[in-house]
Amino acid sequence: MMRPSPLRSAKTSLLIAALLLSLGVRGYCQEPDASEPPTAQEIVRRSLAHWRRNLDAIRNYTFQQRTVDQQLEKNGSPKKTEIKTYEISIIYGEPYRKLIARDDQPLSEKDQKKEEEKLEDFFKKQSKRTDADREREREKDREKFQHEIADELPLMLNYELLGEDNFNGQGVWVLRATPRSDYKSSSRAGKLLSKLSGTVWITKADYQWVKVEADLSDDFSVGWFLFKLHKGTHLEFEQTRVNDEVWLPKRVFIQGSGRVAVATGRFRNEATYSDYHKFTAESKITGVVEEPARDLPPTEPAK
Repeated sequence: MMRPSPLRSAKTSLLIAALLLSLGVRGYCQEPDASEPPTAQEIVRRSLAHWRRNLDAIRNYTFQQRTVDQQLEKNGSPKKTEIKTYEISIIYGEPYRKLIARDDQPLSEKDQKKEEEKLEDFFKKQSKRTDADREREREKDREKFQHEIADELPLMLNYELLGEDNFNGQGVWVLRATPRSDYKSSSRAGKLLSKLSGTVWITKADYQWVKVEADLSDDFSVGWFLFKLHKGTHLEFEQTRVNDEVWLPKRVFIQGSGRVAVATGRFRNEATYSDYHKFTAESKITGVVEEPARDLPPTEPAK
């Protein structure tokens, strides 16, 4: 996974996206009897069987990510706001985030040139690496965390079917997820799951997780000084259908308090994803030849 100049908003949203998008299990369960209403566990197992397909499919798309990062006063009002829009492309199978707008305004010529230079440097670096090197890097970073989630989720959480509802015109099941008190984990992902309780909306038509809301019941830390979320932090995640074939992130939201790198305090971060395009072949710099995505709801272009 690439590591361009880290930004608090981007790192926060990517961590939460990795957590919520990676709520999956390995394998597939037996189809339940159609004459019987599905149980909560059956709904979850069937829905999670789609996770790996969605995770693999996102590597076939370019898209835009717009982040709104706010530092908050004690009363919750914004103290400082930063808005950045990124273009996500694929280079040698690796995602690259290129800054294209700041505060919803195009970058200056000087900043555009800097971003092009960063992109060129990343391309040259990736061109010298082997596929094995890239795979090892993925296993050390985000994908390792996702695999931990995949292994721990069936053991860490209990699910209760609350009922049925309608979400954006689709019939959904609504489930409540709570940690199991009788299971302890030593992995980073398991420790995080053990502190989360939330609600999940799953489509009845194709068993996809369209929305997740969760809250931390205790502090969660990564390393001694790198990253910490405080008890009460609220997380939200939504997905949307793309190209009538896969569900991909639409929105990630987090509000609470904690520490990211050297910054400490109350914060609110929202990342929205749009303009998905499927690539079909590699080109010299961006590594993509794009096809327009279908089945996406109308989205506002970056200003």
